[in-house]
Amino acid sequence: MPDASLSQALRQEHELTLVRQAELIRDWPPEPQRCEQAEIHVRLALWEQGIGRISRTAQHRVYSILSFVMPDDAEFPDEKAPLNQLDRETDVEAAYHKQLERRSCPECGDGLCPSSVNGL
Repeated sequence: MPDASLSQALRQEHELTLVRQAELIRDWPPEPQRCEQAEIHVRLALWEQGIGRISRTAQHRVYSILSFVMPDDAEFPDEKAPLNQLDRETDVEAAYHKQLERRSCPECGDGLCPSSVNGL
């Protein structure tokens, strides 16, 4: 059991260190270097939470402290999804529905009958 409490203590210390570093970045004089380091730190918090090294609470604290570099939810209102991605999804969906139509032949219920093949 001592291993579990040591690992828990190390994790808590790591989380506190990330939060303290975020506070240091926030309190640094506004320079380009400050914003750059803040963005790096926000990405680090995202990555470390994703792999389970820090809790969501610690991640949220870092995000709150460095909120000056976080994008607003409505910052990119005119941004559209990539067209090639949408086109691929549309093609796959159309092929799926065409396959369903072939399987539901009114004469035999099978997609292999001549009436459904000729209907393509």
